[in-house]
Amino acid sequence: MILIAGLVVSFGLRLTIYYIKERTTYLRTGYVAPTDGLKSKRSLIITIFFIFIFLGSNYFFTTRVAQDILWSPGLAGLGFALVFTWIGVLTKLRRLYFLAVLSLCLGIALVILGVDYFQGVGVLAGVVGLILFYQGYRTHKVYIKRNPLLNDSIDE
Repeated sequence: MILIAGLVVSFGLRLTIYYIKERTTYLRTGYVAPTDGLKSKRSLIITIFFIFIFLGSNYFFTTRVAQDILWSPGLAGLGFALVFTWIGVLTKLRRLYFLAVLSLCLGIALVILGVDYFQGVGVLAGVVGLILFYQGYRTHKVYIKRNPLLNDSIDE
């Protein structure tokens, strides 16, 4: 139930962000819709491979290693760190490296504090989500200020 609620909220946020971009950003760029990010089959295969590695690692650490330590928040922090680092390399955005280090450190801290799976991953995802929201807001605000609306008289 929690997973389904999380997916519904994430897709709702995605639609909200698309709506905001459609009303503000795309008017300035001239784009009608964003490009599809999953054109590369190699990226999809790598993503599926890493998902299986993380799920397998989580299962192994949860069932076979010390039961008094819950490893899931640390693995989630490592997963976030890898994703943010990879996206930072591809996009050359230094702010994503900050999020990678923060995710890793917060995940390790939650493991050391002994926070359980749902609370630990929830806190990690919430903190990272708030920081991403703030960074996105700032970036969008700067973009809107630097790029005025396109002239309506230009007709293609």
